[in-house]
Amino acid sequence: MKKLSLLVIIIALVMSFNSTAQVAPVGKKTLEVKETFTNEYLKEITNIGLSSAVINALNKRVPKKLEKYGFSNIAIEEIGKVNGVTNLKFQTNIIDNTTGNRFKIRLNSMTYSPQYIIKEIKPLKTKKVVIKENIEDYCNSIIVEKDKFTNKTKYHSPYINPISFLRVQTDSSITNYMSIQVSGSTINVGIKGVIILFKDGTKIERPNVEVDSKVSRNGGGFTYSAFFNLEKEEIETLSQKIISDVRLYIYDSEIKDGIKYQEYLKCIEKM
Repeated sequence: MKKLSLLVIIIALVMSFNSTAQVAPVGKKTLEVKETFTNEYLKEITNIGLSSAVINALNKRVPKKLEKYGFSNIAIEEIGKVNGVTNLKFQTNIIDNTTGNRFKIRLNSMTYSPQYIIKEIKPLKTKKVVIKENIEDYCNSIIVEKDKFTNKTKYHSPYINPISFLRVQTDSSITNYMSIQVSGSTINVGIKGVIILFKDGTKIERPNVEVDSKVSRNGGGFTYSAFFNLEKEEIETLSQKIISDVRLYIYDSEIKDGIKYQEYLKCIEKM
């Protein structure tokens, strides 16, 4: 597996973050806003090394634990362990659907209980800032599962993302799948239709793919999902182009970090 190592140099005059996101909702308890180590707000989250049981437990328990702090209608954007720190630390990045504010919340590594809201970095004005940032080694995020009894191997990108890819390889066949999840405020069942839109304006349309629906874990609407196999031409397109938006039936979602899905698929295809 060829390791990806990219270096990006970002030059900016102002670093800006949404300062309103530091105002927590009112609940039975209130989360304190603080920073426990330098640049804590900028730390990235990863699920490398975490079992599927831990990931599932985090996704299941955290929304319920946040309810007593006034977060009654949220969507989890990222959840997992903090990358690049010595001690195990869990974190969830959420959006409050009621206000539109985003929060980064430190979690207890044993109980997954919310500890505090991570204090944002204050904007730097009229000062040139050069940030050198190592881009994620996407291939190290691919999870490999091998069944020694059947000689079947599965390669899949992180499950916590709204888009994921799965490759199932046996002695006689290779099948690639794509999974997409979006949110919706209304309920529809027995529906079909997937559209994947790329930044160049082209798209992949799969009108006959079935779309499943279920109540969101936090009770703030509904989750729509589609799981379908990919044709060779579709794999080539997804590997070459960056996704900008997806639609399941009539429910749309903007994909702001489409390049990582392109890289995940490239990694899986190389394995």
